Amino acid sequence: MIVNGTCGIAATVANDPKFAGVNWTCTPTSQCGSFTPITTQSTVPTTYTAPAGVPPGNNVSITATSVTDPSKSAPATIQITLDTSTCPQ
Repeated sequence: MIVNGTCGIAATVANDPKFAGVNWTCTPTSQCGSFTPITTQSTVPTTYTAPAGVPPGNNVSITATSVTDPSKSAPATIQITLDTSTCPQ
């Protein structure tokens, strides 16, 4: 993904009796980018905006964490580059 680029990402949540969805976070915190909105329902995308610069190691780790059960989460690694590319699959 290119620096400052945006794409929609979503998480599918199973066994969520409150239908509370997920909170989105990423690391490294100081260079990870941002999410709008930070909390989404199952299958509803958030817009991820990549950081303005390439982070150390060229990667950020994005995590979707269950609002109902914070012990449940799913991470994904996204490579951030200066080259034009598409959203991660």
